[in-house]
Amino acid sequence: MRSIDISYTVNETTRTGVLEYPDLWCFTFNPNYLIISMDDETLNGQITVTISTASKSYDVYVNLYKGKAKVFISKVLQLLIDDVEHHRTAVVTVRLTDGEVDMLMTQISCIAVWGGIQMGEQFGKYGAFISNGKDHSHVRNVVWFRNFPFYVSMFRAEPGELSSFECDHVDPEAGEQRLYRCHIDHVVEGELPSFESQSKDFDASNPVIVLNTTHGVIYAVDGEISVESGRRRSAARVVIPGNEEEFLVRPATVTSSTGESYNSWQAHGIYGSSSDYNDTAGSARDDIEFEYGGEIVRWNRNTKQLEKATMGNAGTEGIFELNPAVTFPDAIRWAKYNICLEKVTSGIFNMAFNFPFPDTTKVVNETVNLRISDDKDGLYLRWIDRYGLMQFYLFVEGESAIKTKASSNAVQVERSFSGVNFGGLERSIDRANTETRKCCAVNLPKDVLEYVKTIVSAPMVDLYLGKNKAGTELWLPVGIVDGTYKTDPNTLLSDYEINIQMPDNISQTL
Repeated sequence: MRSIDISYTVNETTRTGVLEYPDLWCFTFNPNYLIISMDDETLNGQITVTISTASKSYDVYVNLYKGKAKVFISKVLQLLIDDVEHHRTAVVTVRLTDGEVDMLMTQISCIAVWGGIQMGEQFGKYGAFISNGKDHSHVRNVVWFRNFPFYVSMFRAEPGELSSFECDHVDPEAGEQRLYRCHIDHVVEGELPSFESQSKDFDASNPVIVLNTTHGVIYAVDGEISVESGRRRSAARVVIPGNEEEFLVRPATVTSSTGESYNSWQAHGIYGSSSDYNDTAGSARDDIEFEYGGEIVRWNRNTKQLEKATMGNAGTEGIFELNPAVTFPDAIRWAKYNICLEKVTSGIFNMAFNFPFPDTTKVVNETVNLRISDDKDGLYLRWIDRYGLMQFYLFVEGESAIKTKASSNAVQVERSFSGVNFGGLERSIDRANTETRKCCAVNLPKDVLEYVKTIVSAPMVDLYLGKNKAGTELWLPVGIVDGTYKTDPNTLLSDYEINIQMPDNISQTL
């Protein structure tokens, strides 16, 4: 908990007190309180507590008793993070207003994490936590299933540079590797500009990257451009497959430009070169991901739309997702991310949690070791664990069972044969069908087992079905069958068997 002094003046009388509030980073599923202590114990008025993000806001009305109040805000923090498939952290502002005089008392902020942590745990700890006396290093070992969509969830308290990333097949000093996805600055429609005949090398500057949805071409501008919002009826959408009303984007029209436009260029980092955006025919690539407005998107050339990924985000702080296929396209057996969390302090996470993050004087490095698997067969599942991190694993498929139950309601059926009518026949009007499938993750080291077994408590579990002809990923929501799932701490390599429940089969009704 942190604290801040309260001081404001009402009718030439200064009212003072103290507000205790959550740490900079707080978990929404742990108890979080605001504790108000006014020095004047005669104050019994109402205080309006406004808890908000950039897009949502809730008011909580609190009555002081002898100048004191304690406000439970965890449920409100949970409500503020309403798109957990994509964003599991949010910057939250809390304002206290004296309802008697409608005057601001104080204002604070925190960053909420959509997750929870138990006493004694360290955030996201599925491996070794090592200290050399100066720095702490948090090491995670993860299996990267390269033949399937795969992300690595990372945490960063504030934007910064990765200290290193490497793989077995590329010397990191031999050439440029890319950590983040190439990004798009503007989405526009209409005619293409005139492109310069010579390729441009953006060695000392950064281009403006523009996607033209009318022609399906991405180009770079050396300078700045001005755009005018497009009309709604001609809007192209960044869509979540199956929900086209989310993340609407109206293509703009370029009204002016201070520089030249290029369809062939070289750039670095998140800006990328023309070959990172367009194929050899000059059309926008639909086989890779881009970052647009902090979201993970891909170009669908059939619909001429940007499709938003069904899960994950392309941010650089809080919880965000990296795609190792972008960073390590040539890796063979292993790859490694090493992120420096700078001065991530234990004050960020309450000391009552027994050091979820290390001591305030330490520098933290988070290392993720990726062991590459080329397996192709099985049930590929993804889920969000209790820390808000995305996890993926390929399970060996076992036997399936279908439980069927006839409806108690029936319709009468009559049959006629050789002039004789037969009655007393009936059919159930419908049948309920539920399918469960056994699957098993085999030969798991202890640290891998720790993150795989979080699937049984995950609020969201999806089964990968593949891609359609346009390249859109298809993920089916499934559930974990209720039951007891055991592990043996004395086993070096464990098999972890679970039962997943498929969505109910649709049956016709008579």
